Amino acid sequence: MKRKVFHLVTTLEAGAVTRHLLTLLGRLDRERWEVSLGYLRGAGESSARFRDLELPVSGFRMRRGVAALAPSRLKSHLRDLRPDIVHTHLSEAHLYGGPAGRSAGVRAAVATVHVVESLRSRRHTRRALAGFDAVITGTDALADELAGYGGVPSGRVRRIRYGLDVAAFEGGIPEPGLRRSLGLPDEVKLVVSPAHGTPQEDLADIVLAAEHASHQFPEAVFLLVGAGERELRRTRRLIRRRRLTHTVLMTGLAGELEGVLYESDIFVLGAGGGTRGVLLLEAMAAGLPVVAARSAETEEIVLNEATGLLVPPRSSEALSEALARLLRAPELGRMMGKAGRLRVRTDFSAQRMVNAVERLYDELLSEGPEERP
Repeated sequence: MKRKVFHLVTTLEAGAVTRHLLTLLGRLDRERWEVSLGYLRGAGESSARFRDLELPVSGFRMRRGVAALAPSRLKSHLRDLRPDIVHTHLSEAHLYGGPAGRSAGVRAAVATVHVVESLRSRRHTRRALAGFDAVITGTDALADELAGYGGVPSGRVRRIRYGLDVAAFEGGIPEPGLRRSLGLPDEVKLVVSPAHGTPQEDLADIVLAAEHASHQFPEAVFLLVGAGERELRRTRRLIRRRRLTHTVLMTGLAGELEGVLYESDIFVLGAGGGTRGVLLLEAMAAGLPVVAARSAETEEIVLNEATGLLVPPRSSEALSEALARLLRAPELGRMMGKAGRLRVRTDFSAQRMVNAVERLYDELLSEGPEERP
């Protein structure tokens, strides 16, 4: 008999989290699991990509300012659906999905924590996570950071490495006319970095590193991807002040990151921001050398001097030096890119992640609540 699994995410416009869900939900065994998806906020423009996978998608359009209770439409939906498992992603989904699932009588509630930083000021979300039967983290570093906040029993934290389908990033899926649309010739060296959710200090460091690099490597152009209004306003002012309008460009193409990466030469990730692990793995799967601010999470994914370069956080000078090494020696970058792709295929495969999630589901459904830590 098939088991029903309902995934709930705060928004489908969450970039790396949305792409993670496409990987996971698209590979769950449909002969064993009846999978559906819901989202709380936004217009759900990405829902078509899930429907292409023949997944039912429901939008609950939650308004801001509601009380800290699961919205009634979500509760009603779950009572009608009667899933065996509710699996939530991102803070508001944890906050509302767990209680809604319990009220609908689900047998197990699972949360995947993609960004621990967002929990620092969200006491209610931390408290909600303590009520889940299992809390998944995609890296050991996230698990350790989550443990530092307390609240979730250590026996309920499950470390399941993020996984990617490398095939989705090879063979060529370029963003149609990306360079042409940006007015860039083919010989330009394109350095790409995610902007959405990235702290202003990190974006400023990247702009300053671009300024340093432009003196030695005028053929290098920096592309900040997925910039929202907040990032656009403040960073554009800095770009204009430093007279870098032809060196640092900003675009909102976060949803089609595979194509952007395919057209790029180097990937840069700053010290802060959201789903850093997924973003690094996507860049490595695309065969790019990565330059990332050193942290417990980046050290877990990037093999320094082998698949990329790790630099001290919040240091535009160190970032500039690392970029200069790769721009000066393209063959070094190509070697690192090949090693990174092999590492993703070997240690971060999509099927390994899916198998681990399915084993967790089986475990939770085979035991009673009194058996859980």
